[in-house]
Amino acid sequence: MADIDISELLNRRNDISTFLVHLCKDVNGFTAQQALKSILSNKPPTIDASPAGLYFEDPDLNTDAVSFTETPLEHIYTFVAPIRNKHNEYRKYGLVFSKEAMRVRGACPIWYINHIQDQGSEVRTALDRLKESLDDEQRTNFGIIAPFLEVWGKYPKRDFYWEREWRFRGNFIFQLSEVILGICPEDELNDWETQFQPIKFIDPVWGVDRIIEKLSRWNR
Repeated sequence: MADIDISELLNRRNDISTFLVHLCKDVNGFTAQQALKSILSNKPPTIDASPAGLYFEDPDLNTDAVSFTETPLEHIYTFVAPIRNKHNEYRKYGLVFSKEAMRVRGACPIWYINHIQDQGSEVRTALDRLKESLDDEQRTNFGIIAPFLEVWGKYPKRDFYWEREWRFRGNFIFQLSEVILGICPEDELNDWETQFQPIKFIDPVWGVDRIIEKLSRWNR
């Protein structure tokens, strides 16, 4: 039997997605629907970055980044379902990109730092001490790394490991042709597809069979 290429093996893993998904939230008086329309209406389309990571509150670090998840499409419903004690309420609005294309652009999986124990962790302590010891030039370099550091604590305080998050540092500028799929409620599909051609949209609560059916009809 000939050796199997790693890409063939990964394509058979239904727990590993080939996509990255950016989901919108209601924030700062804007609904998730308004946020997605703003993203797609920008010239060029742009997802604005916001402070992220373990040190997002440090005013001396530029930690602005855009977040994505590599959760398989058929499990995106877990993000938009009402979850007890979860403060980041994602809505049924978002965009799907190729993970490989995002890797080329510089997106990275974030580093979840274990902070389960009440007394903290030596990794977190080491990072805090390192940050405080930096000179100005080193601090600039640390700021490039900081958006990709995230603490992983006890549920419900800060247990987001299950989100399998990736981040892109700074604003994410793209073309509509780079979008694999859009995400919106089913009763809004026609409106979104008409306004933002050539993007096709799916409802995130659909199962994999429904998603495949939509894609097959699209390609006919």
